[in-house]
Amino acid sequence: MANYFDYLSWRGDLSFDSDPINEIDITAFALLVYLDYNDIVGEDEEITLAQAAERFILLGKKIEPLGLILSADFVRLFNRFAHSTRFGKVKIKNYVADIDYEEDGQFSAVVFETEKSRIISFSGTDDSIVGWKESLSLMVEDVIPSQKRAIEYVKNNVKPDKVNYITGHSKGGNLAMYSYMHSDKDIKALIKHVYSLDGPGIMYEEWDKAECKCITEIMGQDAIVGRLFRHFGKTKVVNSIAKGVNQHDPFTWQIMGKHFVTARQTEQSREIQQACDEILTSLSKEQRRDFIRVFNEILQMSNIKTLTDVEKQKGKVLRNYLSIKSPDRKIVYGFLKKFFTVKAIKNAFWSGVKENQKKMSANKNTENKKR
Repeated sequence: MANYFDYLSWRGDLSFDSDPINEIDITAFALLVYLDYNDIVGEDEEITLAQAAERFILLGKKIEPLGLILSADFVRLFNRFAHSTRFGKVKIKNYVADIDYEEDGQFSAVVFETEKSRIISFSGTDDSIVGWKESLSLMVEDVIPSQKRAIEYVKNNVKPDKVNYITGHSKGGNLAMYSYMHSDKDIKALIKHVYSLDGPGIMYEEWDKAECKCITEIMGQDAIVGRLFRHFGKTKVVNSIAKGVNQHDPFTWQIMGKHFVTARQTEQSREIQQACDEILTSLSKEQRRDFIRVFNEILQMSNIKTLTDVEKQKGKVLRNYLSIKSPDRKIVYGFLKKFFTVKAIKNAFWSGVKENQKKMSANKNTENKKR
């Protein structure tokens, strides 16, 4: 089966003039936004992907994988795209990347432009704990800081001179949908389509499905994140070669020609979707807020700054969990127990963990052989 790298082999030498933009092109930009373009794209400057790749090398800036969010494949993806005929001349402009520690907000976005199209791409939650705090707050807040920023970003970057798209992965998918639905009518009229890659839905609003007709939500057959909360766009289920939670990584989604290979939602994904809906609606907003508060306190005690730190220092996190007062321990335990006593959720989580352990073991064996 094929992925984004195979797609570049098939169409990387074709310009957008000879082969018009398609869903694979647009969703690729939802991944390219994750790169750190600080010091690469200046304020009020526009450069091509090819020029950006040169600047990364010139500045000696290392392109880092996103810890536990996306595989290291997306690092290689940038170089392959930047040196292709199809994407090398794509322009990058209006890059924003901010972390607000006071409001617990993480926002990153960039505009990609071809000769005929403009793609507004929102980054999902990065590896920072601030970003994950904000994502968790989707359970309790009517609107989060990055959603407000996304509406304003769309307003300032949608233009009538080109065909406009909005896209994003994970929380970025939520921002793509939310910013479109909360834009003024004249802005909406300029947007051709919105693509959310395994993005969570919304919890506290009722959207008109007729207004959502230009929203497509793409997710793997075992999707978890993309099934959270309420959804009103068109759902496209695609085939993923990964297991459980690892299907959140779009590099595991299979491609054929100009489209993703479609699949059917698995029974496990349906069970998880139903269980999550029932659990979240059974908990009051205050109970959800208490869990987020205590969970964040434990991370602060453990001096955790990134999600990768949680994996590296899970022993420290557990010790700090055991050290907090009993009522707070019960809040965390009770919340997590509700989810992990659901067999489908437990299977999806552990199947992903085991798959990652096998990959790590295989990588170590490869490194040992090279020595």
